Amino acid sequence: MRMLEQRLIGLRGRLRRAAARLPLARPALARPARLDLRLDAFDLPPDAPAVPGADAPRLGPADWGRVVVDAVHWLGPVPVTAIGPASEAAVEGLRVAHRLDCPTVLDTDGRELDGERALLLVDSGVARVRVTVDAGREDAAGAEQARSAVAALVAAREERRRPLDVEVVLPWVGRAPAVARELLRWAAEVGADGLAVRAPHLARDLPADPEVLDEVAGAEHGRTRPMIAGALHAMVAHQDGGVGVERKRLVRAPWSRCPVGGERVEVGPTGTVASCPFQAPIVVGAGRPPDLRAAWAGAAAHLEAIRACDRCCVHDALAPRPVLG
Repeated sequence: MRMLEQRLIGLRGRLRRAAARLPLARPALARPARLDLRLDAFDLPPDAPAVPGADAPRLGPADWGRVVVDAVHWLGPVPVTAIGPASEAAVEGLRVAHRLDCPTVLDTDGRELDGERALLLVDSGVARVRVTVDAGREDAAGAEQARSAVAALVAAREERRRPLDVEVVLPWVGRAPAVARELLRWAAEVGADGLAVRAPHLARDLPADPEVLDEVAGAEHGRTRPMIAGALHAMVAHQDGGVGVERKRLVRAPWSRCPVGGERVEVGPTGTVASCPFQAPIVVGAGRPPDLRAAWAGAAAHLEAIRACDRCCVHDALAPRPVLG
């Protein structure tokens, strides 16, 4: 039964992504196909545009559960990704999402992810945990934290004897080519299910080493999608500091219009609602769970700004990705 439900969720997501590419007269009619819970600014560039109201109280664990319930009541079961530390709030949001038949993912840098928290994540029913090992930067402290988190997840999965996909993520910045092969070997040895190369949001500080990128992406345990790898090559070649890459730089654009605006809804740590983090938000957070249906009804200006953008986002938090089965 759950497999059939997951297939129906995947079909609904594909239909909504197709609708997102249409030049609708009322773009807010394009209902989102996935929900992202952004617990903090993890993976965003330090100089990302400040969101008004960011100093409002942060949502608590129960609030994130209510956000998920609200989303499912409006949209039905949709893929839910928690982005940030493996906090109590992340566990609660993912637990509620799993109980409501949503495919679930935690995208984290390993903060707060020790052995005990790893067991709680497995018990919550999360389907995949993506751990970013930022080994390409000079400060290796975060990389060691992430490595410990991966080991804790693998151990928890074995102890509970429950399915959990553990994916290692390597941002393609700085010294990434020098550590990519070693990290790929380590991921396989520790028991992770694969390694994916991640593009940064902004086209800067990307190393030009296409041979290593293609080797790691195409390796047995490599998980970088060909679409992302191809766009990342273009991003490396045209580092203009903008978000992603100019669409005209792509040899074959994977979509004719940016589908983020009709395909994704993100709730920020104070309740801000947006689709693209680089456009003015739909609703500014006020320290309480937002009314997603009401927020999206006023999303026309936000979605039109996304549709007018001539950039193609390469970062996998924004680029469409397959639904977990």
